[in-house]
Amino acid sequence: MEDLKSGWKILNERLSQSEKLNRMIIQEMIHKKTISAYRKLFYTDHISNLLTILFIILLLGNAFSAKPIMKMQTFIFLEIFMTLALVVQLFAFSFFARFSLESAQLIESAKIIVKYQWWINKQKKYTPLVATIYMIVVFLLENPPISILETVIRIIVGIILLCAILWGFYYFYGNNLHDIKQGLKELEELEDDKLEDA
Repeated sequence: MEDLKSGWKILNERLSQSEKLNRMIIQEMIHKKTISAYRKLFYTDHISNLLTILFIILLLGNAFSAKPIMKMQTFIFLEIFMTLALVVQLFAFSFFARFSLESAQLIESAKIIVKYQWWINKQKKYTPLVATIYMIVVFLLENPPISILETVIRIIVGIILLCAILWGFYYFYGNNLHDIKQGLKELEELEDDKLEDA
């Protein structure tokens, strides 16, 4: 009888160890997938910020060149527009960069992702309108020697291209944000299971 009890005890310990090992493996897989999705967005945002800064610098170079490619009023408008865009981008990037998968910060990270997704949704809603106004203003300021019909056609083509680019951009962000949210949810569930077993 004692041998039987001892055997059951050993079996239970092995099962418990096996469950813990499986949980650790699952947790590691979820962790890697979530971090991979986060890094894709983090580096995309980082590159976007650097490209915006580069564009602002190139505009400054154009303003002081011997043969500027645009009028001064267009340059001023673009500088103000791009600087404001950079400030807004850096603000969103500043709180997105606080994301962490440490156990103690899972709830806080989930809040960060909710805020970031809200920001992306606002961008998705208003960027086409803002970009359309931007293109129209630039055309009006530059006043190119072309007909009104040609100007309208160019603006429409620009809007179509912009919408295609934005669709790809937001599809990419939407998929990765979904993976991050799903990963956070699963990691929280695993943490809750740990607390119940403790």
